[in-house]
Amino acid sequence: MGTLRFGLVGTGHWAKIAYAPALASTDGVEFAAVWGRNNAAASALAAGHGAQAAEDFGEFLELVDGVAFAVPPDVQSGLAVRAAAAGKHVLLEKPIALTVADADAMVAAVDEARVASVVFFTAQFQPDVRAWLDAMELGTAAKHLPSPRELADAAPPKSSNWRWAI
Repeated sequence: MGTLRFGLVGTGHWAKIAYAPALASTDGVEFAAVWGRNNAAASALAAGHGAQAAEDFGEFLELVDGVAFAVPPDVQSGLAVRAAAAGKHVLLEKPIALTVADADAMVAAVDEARVASVVFFTAQFQPDVRAWLDAMELGTAAKHLPSPRELADAAPPKSSNWRWAI
């Protein structure tokens, strides 16, 4: 399989400390583009990792095969539907949406486009958690991971209001 061109939506804390470095250092992935509501922040983040900043979301989608989201769920849900409809694979942050209707729309878009989607559960990739999941015969369907409130307590920025809405 060839290189997958990935783009990053978002320029905040997690985009900077987790997503951008991971995309830039993962074998088989070309960190190709960044899009955010703040063009200056997108340009700075992209420049720091050899990616291209896109000012328009449609332009951004033309540059990538897959999209990683590092934005609040109410922003992610609509953009992920657009990305999937454009044939882009999606790496989603949790929760995937704030309403069941928005989540259902995202699932329908992914199914209709026949693209891959993954919800990013950081702990899911840790060896001890992976062993526990395997022992529970859950495979990749992690059913007992930290709650959003526990994650919000453990990870900055705690001021993200959407974290408390769940």
